[in-house]
Amino acid sequence: MPSIDLKNLPQPMIAMLEAIKIYDELLIEENIALRASDAKVVEALLERKTAATRLYQDRLRALLSDPKNTRGLPTDQRNAVIAMVHCLEERTKENSILLKANMGAIEQLFQVINTAARKARRQDLAYSKAGTMRDVYGGHNGVSLAYNNTI
Repeated sequence: MPSIDLKNLPQPMIAMLEAIKIYDELLIEENIALRASDAKVVEALLERKTAATRLYQDRLRALLSDPKNTRGLPTDQRNAVIAMVHCLEERTKENSILLKANMGAIEQLFQVINTAARKARRQDLAYSKAGTMRDVYGGHNGVSLAYNNTI
């Protein structure tokens, strides 16, 4: 994240830059946890992430409420602010990709478990070639079941 000379910036811009820094640092921490597949850390960060998101949105609204807050910035400060925003956008995109990848991995794990459970259940309830029902452990109990409509 680029550093910005805060001298002569309007207070709402300084507050916004602080919110960007807080949110960026939190995303760095969460992205590390996501790369490590550390769900406990990601879960622990959720409350802070929600608060950082709210802070960012509130400060952005305050910044944009008065056009004087964004006009008249010297070129070097304007470029630094733009670079900071681009850096946050990239970190946010990375975070989104990592979140989707982790959710996809969890979904695949559940699919594998469900498929294995369904397969085991079909095998437990299937008839063998000899016409007997398999027992729960995959062996043969020698008992065959039939339905007789005349009884």
